[in-house]
Amino acid sequence: MDPSRASRPADPAGADAAPDADLVRATARLARLAVDDEEATRLAGEFARILSAFRVLAEAELDEADEPVGPPPVPAARLRADEPRPSLPPEDVLAGAPRARDGFYVVPRTVEGAPGGAAG
Repeated sequence: MDPSRASRPADPAGADAAPDADLVRATARLARLAVDDEEATRLAGEFARILSAFRVLAEAELDEADEPVGPPPVPAARLRADEPRPSLPPEDVLAGAPRARDGFYVVPRTVEGAPGGAAG
């Protein structure tokens, strides 16, 4: 076991405890989901399996692991120079808008907030 892991204090919130239906209901409440008792009991078992998988990952010795694999690098020759170019005139951009006002698109409100102001 990695010595830095051994010196870590135990989680006071009880992360090592098995999840139960109360934890599922609390999590569902935070996510604003409705969960009945039968579903909470079933989901507690799923939570336990998920947390078990994370515990296995947490124990992995990463010091000896290879470097992470990512997408292959893009050859520089395929990239164009990042130079400013003229953009479209605002009236051309807004010509296709269903509604526009004062040089901006007018769209339906999707976030609650004060009318005409920023949300939250």
